[in-house]
Amino acid sequence: MEIEKDRAMAALVRSFFEAFANGVMDGRGLTPDEKQQPRIVKQTMLESYDKVAAVFHEVMVQPIASLSYSFEELAEALRSAGETAISAERLMQVACKSSALHTAMVEEYKRNFMKLLQGGRYTVAEHLSLYTRCDGAGLVDADTAIRSAVAAVIKGYAGGMGLTDGGQLRQATILRLMMGAMSVLLQGTVEPSPVPRGTSELGSMFLKVCGTSHNVTVMADEMDAQMLSLSDDKK
Repeated sequence: MEIEKDRAMAALVRSFFEAFANGVMDGRGLTPDEKQQPRIVKQTMLESYDKVAAVFHEVMVQPIASLSYSFEELAEALRSAGETAISAERLMQVACKSSALHTAMVEEYKRNFMKLLQGGRYTVAEHLSLYTRCDGAGLVDADTAIRSAVAAVIKGYAGGMGLTDGGQLRQATILRLMMGAMSVLLQGTVEPSPVPRGTSELGSMFLKVCGTSHNVTVMADEMDAQMLSLSDDKK
């Protein structure tokens, strides 16, 4: 199964901003009810305004590059760029590979950031209707897209929390963010499989947004890998 790269790119950018905002708010100890208040969402993003770009460029190069490169191919692309001190913006351009996909990424960045600055969030349906299309962007393997979206959520959430005095990662927040990420990435691209008997309520919900048990497994395995990486970084 393959997914359009522009759809995958849009899912990654939306997932980052949702995760980043929640990471900041969880790091400040806000309650779930407080996190839904437009005034608080707006204030959170205004206070983080000058830090968002740096966190985005720090954590999103790898997930975005994964849509177009293997690790070895990215290393070769960077060597071919012939720049000894590559800027964050130039690095992101290389990661996007094509100028059209980079433009789509920038538009999605602006769109999602502006919505949060207004205190709102796009629903899944709104996102799927409004995201920036990029004709000829090509396709990416669904497993790769799923892993990249998971990385965007975990890295974005940790990046937002890292701007605060600290706090415990909230599993409930991460699971909710993951459901949103899988929905915008996969909804309508695969016919959902029947839910096996005995499946937990949470398992049933993830099977619904991921479509197949294989996709759920890919997502869960990458979540474990990303959480382990976070744990190792803190040592």
